[in-house]
Amino acid sequence: TYCGTSLAELEVDHEERVDPFIYIKYGPFVIGTVRPETKFRDTALAVNPKDKRYKDYIGKSLEIMGLLGPITMKVIPDPEVDPEFGTGIMKVTPAHDAHDFELGKLHNLPVTPIITLQGKMDFSWFINDPINKNSKYLERAIKYHGLKVAEARKIILEDLKSDGLLEKIDEKYTHNVSLCYKCKRILEPTVIPNWYIKVDSLKKPVIAVVKKDEINFHPHRFKKHMLDWLSIMHDWPISRQNAWGIRIPVWYSTKENPDMSIAFINPQGKYTFGVISELLKTYSFGEIESGLQTLRTGQVAKYIVSKTKPSGDYFQETDTFDTWFSSGHWPIVTGGNLPTAMLGTLADILRFWVSRMIMFSLYLKDKIPFKDVYLWSMVADSKGTKMSKSKGNVVNPIELVDRYGADALRMTLLYGIAPGGSISLSEDKVRGMRNFSNKLWNVARYVQGIEKSNPKINKDDKEILKKIKKVTKEVTSHLDKYQFGLATKKLYAFVRHEFADIYIEKTKDRKADAYPTLSAVLDCSLRLLHPFMPFVTESIWQELGHKDLLISASWPK
Repeated sequence: TYCGTSLAELEVDHEERVDPFIYIKYGPFVIGTVRPETKFRDTALAVNPKDKRYKDYIGKSLEIMGLLGPITMKVIPDPEVDPEFGTGIMKVTPAHDAHDFELGKLHNLPVTPIITLQGKMDFSWFINDPINKNSKYLERAIKYHGLKVAEARKIILEDLKSDGLLEKIDEKYTHNVSLCYKCKRILEPTVIPNWYIKVDSLKKPVIAVVKKDEINFHPHRFKKHMLDWLSIMHDWPISRQNAWGIRIPVWYSTKENPDMSIAFINPQGKYTFGVISELLKTYSFGEIESGLQTLRTGQVAKYIVSKTKPSGDYFQETDTFDTWFSSGHWPIVTGGNLPTAMLGTLADILRFWVSRMIMFSLYLKDKIPFKDVYLWSMVADSKGTKMSKSKGNVVNPIELVDRYGADALRMTLLYGIAPGGSISLSEDKVRGMRNFSNKLWNVARYVQGIEKSNPKINKDDKEILKKIKKVTKEVTSHLDKYQFGLATKKLYAFVRHEFADIYIEKTKDRKADAYPTLSAVLDCSLRLLHPFMPFVTESIWQELGHKDLLISASWPK
């Protein structure tokens, strides 16, 4: 109700909270709830069919006194009601609870919202009903109308108490609440029209290519993560009510949909809403279209799917595509000939994005979008906690680059890091990689400053050449397998210790004799390090007098 849009389940966060659990008298029963404000649109009471306390009530209709007078409700069976929870009886509000909605479909219960999409209480159904014109409860309904949920809850509790309907309150009830993943505010379950994609037939080819390893995941364990997700993936709501999205290319005729609900800014700048057949008596189609804000239709609406507007009085759907629906087409739009080689991304959007890219590519092109998926590691602080602005533990990468250089930061984010995990980033680590860059420069200056002469190869020269050949083979193998952490660790150990600390120290008394070996090992080291430290290695390469760029040099063998 704050961001003003529907969300998919993947976009919902959950948080444990302590809230009052309110016990309310319901005719011959007492029911417990954390949401007394929805009781005005309860359409049934549910009990476990095996619960002996309520077995005889199942199927009966009871008159129950509420805050706006008596209402009639039927007692229905529901095996999912826990007899041990609360009083073992549950109020059913199909418009504001996912489980209740499914239960309502099973028992053909009406879906009647009491909370608007703006998160305000809506009692217009009671206030505007002529039968309630002289009702003693009219003033109470007017009092509730338009209040935010939290405000209304306080007043409703007071009125329950004054009417003798409040049994007791448990102030320490712990439960999970659903939060918007963006604004972290409580979500309001409700029912609105949405466009969906049926995924049953679309996900089967995805499951097939993943099982056959036509797409490989690095690390491999994420193959199971993907298959687990696909096994439970159900119809996907792609409608969002965001003004900045790509509008869904669906068009509604005003003549064929006279009950269509419209909200628009009228020529006087006033927010106006109503049914289109009535609005067109006062405003022209053009006036409504130019100020159109939202459009709502029922499930049986007549529409046309088209890139361009059909001729006649047609309004375009105001809902926009879910971001992951739009971005799911990315390989098709940008990749040219599919499949491409590799996708690098974070594991937390494996379900959001990667599954959808594979799905759309197979559906639209009958090709996989990429052969390999590499899951980068999540950057954490020095204590292993995920970086977050709200926690204040964020490190500004630009500041680190300014202090220590881009290559130092790159190496820190790769050195010894396994894919799909987390990286503990500390300034000390970045400083250490800056020192490694300096070491590389010092090695290059040492080699560059040697006077060349006829070489005299000894056992140490043969040993270091043997080692660099082995390192080249191992680093190449690691890169082929997307094992960047192992490749950088191997290179760091060789260059810093085997080459700089040990071998170079042994050449101090025989520089000229060792020059060809020193030059060859430095040359190979620069080529191997270049993918990880492109700026430092390219600069050194140019300092050594090479005419061609290192980035275009051949890979060592």
